[in-house]
Amino acid sequence: LTIPGEGSVSAMSWTDVTATNFYFDTKDYPGLVGVSFEANMRLANGNGYGYVRLFDVTNGIAVTGSENNTNSQSSVWTKSQEVYFWAGKNLIRVQAKSLTADTTVYSQGRLRIVTEN
Repeated sequence: LTIPGEGSVSAMSWTDVTATNFYFDTKDYPGLVGVSFEANMRLANGNGYGYVRLFDVTNGIAVTGSENNTNSQSSVWTKSQEVYFWAGKNLIRVQAKSLTADTTVYSQGRLRIVTEN
């Protein structure tokens, strides 16, 4: 499942990445075995680490297991642990931060969804 949007964040606290909203409902995937969040990202100057995660706007919580990070100045694909969504149709968005003054650049993302069917 491709996640819309892209953007960059220079903040040291979690900040919404513009236009990355999408809805996700586990009931839409019968036989769901697991989900991971893959993000194409980089850290502008490679000084420290840049982070991205999924945020469940509907329930006001970070999506468990969804955090990715890199210290690469070149765009790389990163993959989270297994991601756990709350039940129901939830509005999800990407958030980013940096632990330094460098800019975290999020280029694209996707959910890798594994089902038994």
